[in-house]
Amino acid sequence: MTWTLIGVDPAPSKKTTFWTENGCMNIPSGKVRSTLEAEASGDSVLVAWDAPLSFDPVFGFSDRPIDRAIRRFVREHPLVEPKAVAALPFSGCPHWAITCSTLGTPFSSGERGWKLAPTILPATLGRFVFEVNPSVAWAFWWIAAGIGVPMPRYKGQDSKRGRDALVANLTSLSIPPEAAKTDDTLDAWAAWRLLRDFIEGRAEMVGDPRQGAYLLPKLPTSRVRLVDLLNEARAELKKNAGAD
Repeated sequence: MTWTLIGVDPAPSKKTTFWTENGCMNIPSGKVRSTLEAEASGDSVLVAWDAPLSFDPVFGFSDRPIDRAIRRFVREHPLVEPKAVAALPFSGCPHWAITCSTLGTPFSSGERGWKLAPTILPATLGRFVFEVNPSVAWAFWWIAAGIGVPMPRYKGQDSKRGRDALVANLTSLSIPPEAAKTDDTLDAWAAWRLLRDFIEGRAEMVGDPRQGAYLLPKLPTSRVRLVDLLNEARAELKKNAGAD
């Protein structure tokens, strides 16, 4: 089966960045849904979307296990500068409206035809969407490369220095020059790359897609610790929410 792959860095107040096999597109917010529909016109489409796509009320309405686990993982890891990675509590993310309008998830006033991707590559035709967090993916790629110094920030102040460091040190990824122009293009490209790696067995889903999960590079040396942190976060959030 041949899949159409689309990486998306959605933005509610500026242009949304798409990355496809043909490169980059910057789309005004009012045209994001129509652009995605045009790009996903086939019957076998995978989209990587850089924003929360799901949550489970059993864990409350503020934070999710995957986000809390990632924040703790980053704080523990000596090879990641804490401010280089963002995994905010999902309720505070500003992407809700554009995500719901475009994909129909987590909330919708009508059917959009998109399905949350399962943890394995779908065996049937369809239009599937994966949640990604590119800053976490970049951290995993950085750790796997064994560079020996913390991954720098690539957004905000000194963002060019951080982007240049990613390109210079993660040579195995063959990051195209166009992708490194801004942090938005870099994240959209990373989303697209994760889909390709998932198809080829180099990326995996971490977490439960129905509760919140990230598509991430496979990193066996860190997966055990991350799963432990995920289980701890589930227990804490469930208790805090007063769920049985």
